[in-house]
Amino acid sequence: MSDENTKVNPQLANAIQSGEFYRDYANNVFLESSEWDMKLIFGQLDQRTIPFRVEQHGSVSLPWNQAKVFAYLLCVHLAAYELQNGKITVPNSVLPPEPTPPKEGDPNLQALFQRMIWLREQFFGEMAKP
Repeated sequence: MSDENTKVNPQLANAIQSGEFYRDYANNVFLESSEWDMKLIFGQLDQRTIPFRVEQHGSVSLPWNQAKVFAYLLCVHLAAYELQNGKITVPNSVLPPEPTPPKEGDPNLQALFQRMIWLREQFFGEMAKP
């Protein structure tokens, strides 16, 4: 096989962990977005106070093209896990709310609403039905 026919997958490239590499746990992710990128802000639920709060402890910003690749890979890993272990159930109390239909007018908002309904059904199916 010639080098010109060989494509390098950056996901499979040799990876090394820097001296600043860390591991953490999050059971909450908040998203912020801009024209440039998407920021994932990680936190953990703290139930020691009332009302409960989320202590945010870190964030990662991804440019939109990498966010799209990440979303795809995350969906692939979820699908593989569910094929091997069964459907992941999500308690109703933490399901994302059903999207609110937009007012008539902007066809882009209508298309986004339809996509959100479809995605919610794909991810949560019967769990998401009242």
